[in-house]
Amino acid sequence: MSNKFPPSNTEILRRLLVHSDGRDKTLKIVQYVGKIILWLNFYRKSKDYKKSSFYRIFPIPPEIFLRFINGSTPSYIPRIKIMVDEFSKTRKIIRLAHFLEPYAELRKYYIGKIDKPDGDDFNEELMIFYLRWVNSLVGFTNDIFDDLYCLDHLY
Repeated sequence: MSNKFPPSNTEILRRLLVHSDGRDKTLKIVQYVGKIILWLNFYRKSKDYKKSSFYRIFPIPPEIFLRFINGSTPSYIPRIKIMVDEFSKTRKIIRLAHFLEPYAELRKYYIGKIDKPDGDDFNEELMIFYLRWVNSLVGFTNDIFDDLYCLDHLY
C-alpha cells in the first residue's frame, strides 16, 4: 500500500543520517587505531614500561608493534595526532542532528501511528508501549544535548 503523501523533510533527513552511522563507525575504527599507535609510542618512551601491569600480561616490547608502522623514527607521531583530532571533529559533525531518529518515533506516538494497546488493565503490551515512548523521549533529549555539547566542543 503506497503512502498518499510524500515523505516529510524530517523523514528525508532522518534517512540520510541513518547512512551516516556506517561512516561514523568506520572513522571511529581508524581514529582508535591511531590512538593505539599514539599510546604505544608513549608506552615505548616510558622508562619503566617493564614494571607496568600491561607488560606483565603481554611481555612484548612496544618496539615490536611500532616497527611495522614506520621503523624506529617517530616522525609519524605528529601526523597521527592531527589525524586523530580531525577524525574526532569529523565524527562530531557526522553525529549532529541525530535527534531526528527519536523525534520521528515520538511523532508517531503524537499523530497516532502507534496505537495504544486495548484493555483496561495494565498488561505486558501496555508496559512495552509506555517503555517505548519513554525510550523515545529520553533518546530525543539525550541527542539534543549531545548536539549542543558537540557544537560547543568543535573548536
